[in-house]
Amino acid sequence: MFAPAVAESLVTRLREEGYDGVKASHGYVVQRLLEDEPTIGGLAAALGITQQGASKQVTDLERLGYAERVPVPGDQRARRVRLTVRPAA
Repeated sequence: MFAPAVAESLVTRLREEGYDGVKASHGYVVQRLLEDEPTIGGLAAALGITQQGASKQVTDLERLGYAERVPVPGDQRARRVRLTVRPAA
């Protein structure tokens, strides 16, 4: 289970580190992506939200450049979600 206080703290820290555009709801997704590279379905199940909700959160993070969907070897339809590497300043 993911704690609201942890998500809030994470988002605050990300903003302090210059990650612009991060919302409170992204904190839950980022917590999960720090531990694993789930599919959208796996992310939705872990967060207790719909697949559409999880997909929206990932799309938001993709637009910001903080997450990406990558193919699953051996399954052309499946994609895993992972955090992107932050470019050096």
